[in-house]
Amino acid sequence: DFFFEVLAGSPEAVRAHYLRQPTAREPTGAALEALTLDGPAYAATFRTQMRALILRNARAIRREPLLAKLRFVSATVIGLVMGVLYFDTSDDLTGVNDTISLLLFSMLFLAIINALPVVLSVLPELAVVRKEVRNNWYNPATFVPAKLVIETPL
Repeated sequence: DFFFEVLAGSPEAVRAHYLRQPTAREPTGAALEALTLDGPAYAATFRTQMRALILRNARAIRREPLLAKLRFVSATVIGLVMGVLYFDTSDDLTGVNDTISLLLFSMLFLAIINALPVVLSVLPELAVVRKEVRNNWYNPATFVPAKLVIETPL
C-alpha cells in the first residue's frame, strides 16, 4: 500500500498525509501542530538519503543470505530447465512461437520471483518506514528506489 502511494502520487502528498495521521502510540494535538510543512522539507539531500537507505537495505540483505541464495538457485534451475526444453527449436513458425512463449515465460518468472521477496521484505519494515517518514528523516520517494536498487541485482 505504501509503495503504491509513493509510486502513484507525489511524495509530498504522501508525506503530508503521514504527518497528519496520528498513530495509537503518538500524542495528538499540540505535538503534531509543531510539525509544519514550511521551509526545507529535509535536512539531508536526496543523494544522502539514498546512500543511507541503500546501506541500510544492504545490511538487511546481508542478515538474510539464505533468501539471496534461494533466489539465485531458483533462477539457475529454471534457466537450466528452460534451456533443456527449448534447446533445439526450429526456425519455422512453430519454432518462432516456441521462442516467443519462452521469452514470455522467462519474463513473467523473473518478474514474479523478484517481486515476491521485495513485497515480503517491505511488510515488516512498513511500520518503521511510516514513523521515519512522519519524523521527516527521509522522503518516501527515496525509500522505494533504494529498496529497488538493492533488490534488483538478486
